[in-house]
Amino acid sequence: MFEAIIARNRKMLALLSASVSENDKFKDEILQDEFKDQNSIENDKLNEYKFFIIDMYRKNDYEIRLNPQDDENIDIIAYKAEEVLLIHCIDTPNSPKRDGVKAFIRSCDFYIKNNQKFLKNRQIRKIFITTCAQMDDETGLYLQKYNVANSAKIEYKKVEFAKEQEV
Repeated sequence: MFEAIIARNRKMLALLSASVSENDKFKDEILQDEFKDQNSIENDKLNEYKFFIIDMYRKNDYEIRLNPQDDENIDIIAYKAEEVLLIHCIDTPNSPKRDGVKAFIRSCDFYIKNNQKFLKNRQIRKIFITTCAQMDDETGLYLQKYNVANSAKIEYKKVEFAKEQEV
């Protein structure tokens, strides 16, 4: 356990002293290590998708913060300037269910309530990302009603997982 902490601290120190071009490489390694520490081997496929989503937002100049809480519903917190994205991402062939979307909303509301200082004067977006384009009728109706009744909308996005091909 201590070896992992020491290794992560060394990588962070190297990140601070590395050139700008090397920073992304070290950030990737640190984020991958954090995912390995937070999740078991059986979640490797899910972790790859989360890392893919992290990379996608980082390429658009977002800073990334992994959710430090024991909360499986907000995977990624991405922010830049006056915008904060609360993101849940799931790589699944199955349609997300209403209960999963509701749990994500509850987690977002809890996070917003408990992080007012960080979120002050920032636009907050709640984004549910999945590889499944289809949404079951119950979930679709629930999201539609939620978005009509609330100023902070839930964005449902389909993002294909472009896994790198092995050579």
